Amino acid sequence: MKLIKITFVTILLYTICGITTLFASSIEPGILRVSLSPEERKYESVTFYNSEDVEVDVLITPYSYNPKNDDISEDKNEIFIKADTDSIKVKANSSYEIKYEIYPISNLQEGTYFNILALTPLTNDQNMSINTSIAQLI
Repeated sequence: MKLIKITFVTILLYTICGITTLFASSIEPGILRVSLSPEERKYESVTFYNSEDVEVDVLITPYSYNPKNDDISEDKNEIFIKADTDSIKVKANSSYEIKYEIYPISNLQEGTYFNILALTPLTNDQNMSINTSIAQLI
């Protein structure tokens, strides 16, 4: 019985002491499906949540996405979303609503197309990478 108590207390202590605070940014919604006619424009928004204890600078970048070969491109001829701003500052433990416009490109044939709105937190050394980004698929 004593061995069971020691084992239980040890596991409990390691569990309580081993828990660390995890900070993660998130967005909502992650995926947005929109159907538009060739002349129609639509305005949407995505909310960025900062759960860190510090203010975060976030770079907003649109990309085109081809799901057939997982190609992510910055080709302006394939990007049909435009954010109101290129970067934002999100205060600690708060959220920010990012508004953007979805506009059809005139030379696109009817079909299904994808764009990604990447939200990249900038670090102190100003290095940025799409690997650290979170994104909304449109």
